[in-house]
Amino acid sequence: ENVTEDLPMPPLFQFLTVLAFKIFVCEQVDVAIIEVGLGGEKDSTNVIKEPVVCGVTSLGMDHMELLGNTLNDIAFHKAGIFKPQIPAFTVPQLSEAMSVLQDRALELMVPLEVAAPLDIEKLKRLELSLSGDHQLVNAGLAVSLSECWLRRTGNWEKVSHN
Repeated sequence: ENVTEDLPMPPLFQFLTVLAFKIFVCEQVDVAIIEVGLGGEKDSTNVIKEPVVCGVTSLGMDHMELLGNTLNDIAFHKAGIFKPQIPAFTVPQLSEAMSVLQDRALELMVPLEVAAPLDIEKLKRLELSLSGDHQLVNAGLAVSLSECWLRRTGNWEKVSHN
């Protein structure tokens, strides 16, 4: 279906990305957490020029028709979200994938850190809503990204005393 005779409707994910950004602006959101849909480098969400922080979750053999047939290819595309000198975090990866992430980070002078899995003992009475050890890895990444955002935006002191 065309929007006009000359301008075709964009693919669904691109349309939803633009719509989400429009809603964020209209609603004047304070913080937007953007997750890429397919890869990173050529993803429609990769239009943010200066994010506060970037994160790469566990890499696997997904979206191979778009990202390539090897873990190296996939890691290369995922690292496409890195921006010059913007901190980035990842989780423990297979060595071949980690090497690609580190190389791309070095090219852009990106400080890349590996987030530690969340220590279940530190949760006390809190529980993750999803089960599985991989959720502790994901939660550890989320905590590292959140802490980095708080520090870089000057909000760390506001929450660290509470």
